[in-house]
Amino acid sequence: MTEPEDELRALRARVAELEAAEAERDRAASVQRALYRIAETASAAEDMQAFYAEIHRIVGELMDAGNFYIALYDDERQAMNWPYYVDEVDEDIPAPNVWEPIGTGQSRGITGYLLRTGRPLFLTAGLWEDLIRRGEIDRVGVAGVDWLGVPLRAEGRIVGAMVVQSYREEVRHTEEDLELLTYVANHIGSALSRARAIEETRQRNAELALINDVQRGLAENLEMQAMYDLVGDRLQQIFDAQVVDIGVLDSDAGLIRFPYTIERGVRFPDEPIALIGPRKIVLESREPLVINERATERVVELGSPAVLQGEPAKSMVFVPLAVGERASGVISLQNLDRENAFSDGDVRLLSTLAGSLSVALENARLFEETRQRNAELALINDVQRGLAENLEMQAMYDLVGDRLRDIFEAQVVSISVLDEGDGLLRFPYTIERGERLTAEPREPIGFRKHVLETRESLRFDVITPELLAEYRQPELLVGERPKCSIWVPLAVAGRATGVISLQNLERERAFSQADLRLLGTLAGSLSVALENARLFEETRQRNAELAVITDVQRGLAENLEMHAMYDLIGDRIQGIFDAQVIDIGI
Repeated sequence: MTEPEDELRALRARVAELEAAEAERDRAASVQRALYRIAETASAAEDMQAFYAEIHRIVGELMDAGNFYIALYDDERQAMNWPYYVDEVDEDIPAPNVWEPIGTGQSRGITGYLLRTGRPLFLTAGLWEDLIRRGEIDRVGVAGVDWLGVPLRAEGRIVGAMVVQSYREEVRHTEEDLELLTYVANHIGSALSRARAIEETRQRNAELALINDVQRGLAENLEMQAMYDLVGDRLQQIFDAQVVDIGVLDSDAGLIRFPYTIERGVRFPDEPIALIGPRKIVLESREPLVINERATERVVELGSPAVLQGEPAKSMVFVPLAVGERASGVISLQNLDRENAFSDGDVRLLSTLAGSLSVALENARLFEETRQRNAELALINDVQRGLAENLEMQAMYDLVGDRLRDIFEAQVVSISVLDEGDGLLRFPYTIERGERLTAEPREPIGFRKHVLETRESLRFDVITPELLAEYRQPELLVGERPKCSIWVPLAVAGRATGVISLQNLERERAFSQADLRLLGTLAGSLSVALENARLFEETRQRNAELAVITDVQRGLAENLEMHAMYDLIGDRIQGIFDAQVIDIGI
């Protein structure tokens, strides 16, 4: 070989060395950038799915990672799950929130084997088949041309595994890829633990924020419906659920009432249901119930209709609201889009929240009952005072109407009274936004007619054209059209004597079932008091009539001259009536 050829060969070898060194430096720089991004991702990710997706992108820059997944391992529970899984071929992807006990189901595959051995693993299709023949693993998933898996460690213990694989001959991984993946995995394991700790802290903060909101609501003396709204809205922000409902047990009626139900941002009215199905089980057991698969079939098996209202759910979780040994209600979260939407962590968090909420809501309920009782006593005392002071009827109606305005969140308060003589309704008290309105007597129609005939109360969370048509209620009598209303009868001795109505002009669902019960209780007391006042008024008028007749007879007996008789009658009339001018014309 000639000297020039030796020099050329040496030069080529040197160039190859330099290129290899350059490639190694580039690779080292890529790895260093990857490690920096891994550390940064642990703190910056908005949630765990975002963290997993970013790790996937980072690994994909170092090697082919078109097929990639992360598995988690819980040493205490001896179980594993697959929160992140991207695969081009395999359709049997594990549910992200399902934990498989080691040695069962999906965990019998190669990933479970990796976690048991705790060693990095590079498999070809032949080696994979050999492990199956030896009984080390079960055939799980679709076999690829190669498979690389490495354990994820944090603080000296295995917390999961990371895997890349290929199904195509033209895309092959190498031992060098396995070495690189193992090196990167050491950093990803620590980052994973940090990210999960941040996620747990975020959940804890969400829990504390909700509890603080509830405590603030109590401190501000929010009424019960406002408390339910506050809690429901906050739960909707925390959890991946398109449906949130809060069911409250009505023990007397044997029903579950729903002061808060929302589906895809739309509020549903309170439609009580019988105590059946999952909610019955949760109330009786006082234990959470999770339905992550076959939700429609499962609720039917548990004794409930497949769908109560809205869309069918694909995942559901129910937790009890309980104080002491008594369950008072159920919180339900439902995902309409996917199965296995609720993890064990979700159930634990919701259960923890429900425990705190149960006490807070019970305190709010007791406060509400006290407030209602005080309002009832105050109103009854006012009426009794009015009776004691011999107030005339219009003053009594004014007193009652003004007090109702103080108690309830209503821009309209109306008291209508049935005149049994002509069968017309009269309106001694109607006020809207602080302005007194007058209305001519009219025959009972619409909501008032229904209440008078049935002596049953009505509550409408939303006033719709269909509702107005059903009750033959005019869209508007006077003033503005209400957005919601309640109507209760005034009744004495089995007969309806009038109707009290509260109306909110600004928002729907302003009146709760508790408001309806309170107004009904007040109306019961008021009916008797107003009837007594009416009888007193009639008695006073009768006495005044008799007094005039007696004065006239006395004047005749005393042979008073005619002008003295007119003076006597005029003075008596002035004493009886609220009139600044009286004249007697002949």
